[in-house]
Amino acid sequence: MNRITPLRLPGPGEGSPPIWPVLLQREEGGRALLVDCGCAGTLPRLEEALAGAGVSLGDLRALVLTHCDHDHMGLARELTGRCPGLVVYCSAVQRPFVAGEAASPRSVAAGRPAPVDDPVPEAIALEGDAPFPGWEGLWVVDTPGHMPGHIALYCKEERTLIAGDALTAEEGRLAGPNPRYTLDMEEGMETVCLLARLDLQTVLCHHGGAVQGDIPRQLEALSRAWREGR
Repeated sequence: MNRITPLRLPGPGEGSPPIWPVLLQREEGGRALLVDCGCAGTLPRLEEALAGAGVSLGDLRALVLTHCDHDHMGLARELTGRCPGLVVYCSAVQRPFVAGEAASPRSVAAGRPAPVDDPVPEAIALEGDAPFPGWEGLWVVDTPGHMPGHIALYCKEERTLIAGDALTAEEGRLAGPNPRYTLDMEEGMETVCLLARLDLQTVLCHHGGAVQGDIPRQLEALSRAWREGR
């Protein structure tokens, strides 16, 4: 069994809504995994949020980056410095961006190609649509659209999707990927259609937090509205 805890952290910019990285803990063995880590300069807030869940930085064994946007990986470099045993994972498509070997897709789309500010060269590529290594019942799900190589994590036993930016939430309801920041909206909505096939009770969105109950119907409604509006 996994204990799954969304962590409230400051958003990217003064006055912006909070963001929600997610902490996974195995009830047996005491292992802890963090999905996304928030913006640079917010390490004290992350430590505080972890402490509220009974976890210290030293307890973290893995950091999974859904993608390379700064509000998801801004703290990654600093975390690896504070946690020498921390293993950082991302998708194979995202790895050149996370490692600083290629310009981030966000910067390319903005017409100012540049690598991320704080790369993690030692990041390890994950196989998509496959079990997460060494963590029973946890699956890596390919969820492109918001950005190439975006991934989510699916906790099968808990029927929970850690969605990153593949989905957003507004007032406790799923709202689909944000078109303002999604680089390929059509691909993003195709991802939503695929996610509707999962057995889900809870979705945890980096922007908007947790949505519970009636998930399949909400995803199907989003998919249907997109298909009808094409």
